[in-house]
Amino acid sequence: CILAVDFPAFPRRFCKTEDFGTGLMDIGTGSFVLANALVSRGARGVDPRRNWDSGAAVLAALGGARLAATWALSYQVHVGEYGVHWNFFFTLAAVSFLTRLVRVPAKCCGVMGLLVICLYEAALSKWGLGEYLADPVRGENLISLNKEGLFSAIGFWALHLMGTSLGRQLFTSSADVDKVVLKSKNVLPPRMPLWAPWLFKLGAFVLLLWTFLVFLPTSLLVSRRAANLAYCLWTLALNLLVLLIVITSHLIMRHQTLSLLEAVNFNPLPVFLMANILTGLVNLTFNTIDMHGGFVWFIMFCYVGTISIVATLAYLSNIRIKFK
Repeated sequence: CILAVDFPAFPRRFCKTEDFGTGLMDIGTGSFVLANALVSRGARGVDPRRNWDSGAAVLAALGGARLAATWALSYQVHVGEYGVHWNFFFTLAAVSFLTRLVRVPAKCCGVMGLLVICLYEAALSKWGLGEYLADPVRGENLISLNKEGLFSAIGFWALHLMGTSLGRQLFTSSADVDKVVLKSKNVLPPRMPLWAPWLFKLGAFVLLLWTFLVFLPTSLLVSRRAANLAYCLWTLALNLLVLLIVITSHLIMRHQTLSLLEAVNFNPLPVFLMANILTGLVNLTFNTIDMHGGFVWFIMFCYVGTISIVATLAYLSNIRIKFK
């Protein structure tokens, strides 16, 4: 979508919303944060005080590199999304920094995440923060220039905490299943019945989330720009529904996984970086807003093909790039 949106043929209903509402592209940042949380150290039961890495610093460096590149090339930037200087990588860096700064035990992450997002929502709706973020007028200080990115990081951090709690339950259930399998000496028990209780709980939680979203008051609209309570609930509901479908399909298909999916999961952030670089190259080479017809499809075919081939070759060659 990050390239397709630059072409007129891309349906506008899939674009990122300005202030409130939902579109296909609104789910991106939230999904990335949640996916990282589900497999984070806290979710896997690893003490975050150990193996301290430089992930936040590397992500901040990537954000700085993107900022410098956009300025040097006079590349168009939608200021209303994150702010004047802020970008996606700074948000990931902020979430990583907050996670390591505030030591929250994995078993308390869910409660802490709910507390943080509720207090943040109160600030947005009751204490004037929402009006401040929606005001198009900006001051000259860095906080005002980047208010969307700075304050939305709080919402994304809360989403990360809740995702860590859910990931912990997922890994605990997986460990319990593995224990049952190891106890079976000759007969390998079917895994679907073993996973059924957890899948039922996940399905009930997803249903509860969607029900809550349907009956949300009109004053609580989804806002990706602010990463508010409604956005976090929507992101959780949509991603957990997909997770439920994927796990169920995986068990029914006896652990058959698409090779391309495995390849992208092998290097998720490098693949995303490559997609961003290719998007920039296409936009610098062509005037995409005025392009129509078959040539657009040719560009998209080459774009997707290049990303898929490079990701697959890296996976087959066991080349994994870790930013830490």
